[in-house]
Amino acid sequence: MALSGKLENELGKSKVVEDKALSGKVEDALSGKVAGELGKSKVVEDKALTGKVEGELELKASADDFFEIFSSKNHHIPTASPGKIQQISVHEGDWETLGSVTIWNYVMNGKAETIKMKIIAIDKEKRLVTYDFLEGDIMKEYKVFKPTIQAIPKGKGSIVKWSAEYEKLNDKIPIPDHLLAFGMSFSEDIGNHLVSA
Repeated sequence: MALSGKLENELGKSKVVEDKALSGKVEDALSGKVAGELGKSKVVEDKALTGKVEGELELKASADDFFEIFSSKNHHIPTASPGKIQQISVHEGDWETLGSVTIWNYVMNGKAETIKMKIIAIDKEKRLVTYDFLEGDIMKEYKVFKPTIQAIPKGKGSIVKWSAEYEKLNDKIPIPDHLLAFGMSFSEDIGNHLVSA
């Protein structure tokens, strides 16, 4: 079943592009808070348990500055987005080496949560970073969650693209559009912080 539609929300537009085997669940997910609060987002594919969500937003911060935060200076994120990200610490390795593991303490929907994640890809030319979530609150619902953040130059600013491949633990777990919205929300905070510094 293909479903498309537009939702007006606080800061942008959201569109469900494709839904394979979820029937009414997408409509249920869209009736609440959705990814796309910031910029544009879409469900690219969802085949019952596995899928991918994508979103993007435009920032005034340069692509290089934004990429630097995610590729080597995660410890600056709590300063840029203190209401969402409380602390980030190195568990193994360092801030910028493939295979390094960090632990993030954050607040989502008023609840303090934690996630441990590993850096699995850094592409300086494409300004792209990919993480693999290892354990924590998010992993109570998802067997696999691998977000990729890319910063693309646009004039003096940038387009920040988020995508996440996921595998739900069961078919009752929602599409992780709320996680995409959260990532895009603190990305906007980072962008605003970079231009005000």
